Amino acid sequence: MTWFRTISRTYARWADRFELFLLKLREGWR
Repeated sequence: MTWFRTISRTYARWADRFELFLLKLREGWR
């Protein structure tokens, strides 16, 4: 199941970026 590992890896990267984006939005709203 190498493809599953790759998908989870890309998802983790996207999730991290999304979290940073949300944090920036929160700071901007303050």
